[in-house]
Amino acid sequence: MNDIAQTRQRDPQTIRRMFGRIAPRYDLLNHVLSFGADRRWRRRACKLATVRPGGLVLDVCAGTGDFALECIRQHAEVAHICLTDFSEPMLSIGRAKANGIPAGKISQGCADALRLPYRDEAFDLVLCGFGVRNLENVSGGLREFRRVTRPGGELIMVEFCAHPMPWYAWPGQLWIRHVLPTVGRLLSGHASAYVYLPTSRDAFFSPEGLKRQLEAAGYRDVRYELLTFGVATLFVATR
Repeated sequence: MNDIAQTRQRDPQTIRRMFGRIAPRYDLLNHVLSFGADRRWRRRACKLATVRPGGLVLDVCAGTGDFALECIRQHAEVAHICLTDFSEPMLSIGRAKANGIPAGKISQGCADALRLPYRDEAFDLVLCGFGVRNLENVSGGLREFRRVTRPGGELIMVEFCAHPMPWYAWPGQLWIRHVLPTVGRLLSGHASAYVYLPTSRDAFFSPEGLKRQLEAAGYRDVRYELLTFGVATLFVATR
């Protein structure tokens, strides 16, 4: 039902300011509001990733870097991982968390996901955690992700998609729609940020709809699995 509604444009400046304001409490809220499920989702996603020895990885819409750090923990064969996000406050927290990572293993830069500052076919693996939903142009973003991925490389993506939950997952739906915005507002001090999450999810593609978008962008062997009764969706696609 939402595969048409999602086509409305999102104002990138408004979203950038929103993430900048909630950056100091972003990690805490992710863990608290998901009851720690966000960690399991990233672990599962990285487990499915194929990384060849000496592989180069891009974490786009990287936020505070949790996806990239989990990838490094699971895949010692990664030679280097680049984090990029359009919110400098989020990246600054990621830089602090990356202390202890060997020099040369990780780098960060502020950039627009629709205009990535990397050459064609630069990376073996591209990660994107909960970022595509925020793009002004989803199809353009997916094409840009594909552009910087080598032939045969992978895109691993975790996203909140519109999805009708089964009856036994209704408590989770109630949490997302009603409790999460209130708790998020109280803990973050930002009135609208955690209203944005459920409303943007409900207006986004279904898992099947986003799979079709990936295929239209030129990806092949696209598959997905529902996480925690469909609260989140994990996508794996080949360039």
